[in-house]
Amino acid sequence: MSDQYLKISEVAEKLRISERTVWNLLHDPVHPLPAFRINRKLVRVKESDLHEWMELHYRMDPRQLDTIVDDILGSLGF
Repeated sequence: MSDQYLKISEVAEKLRISERTVWNLLHDPVHPLPAFRINRKLVRVKESDLHEWMELHYRMDPRQLDTIVDDILGSLGF
């Protein structure tokens, strides 16, 4: 994986979301997207940080979660 530094527009293009959504992710109060702020408008996101952030904040399909819970409860004898 390359450790390129991406512009906001490049992050938006990679994720197929708007630049406004990327800015919202950068300012998320709970799980902000890590970035380097060079000045007020000049921000770069390290590509490896983007991939790591996405893996950490992956949201599972609720049906998958139900299966996992059922498997765990079953193994506990419930």
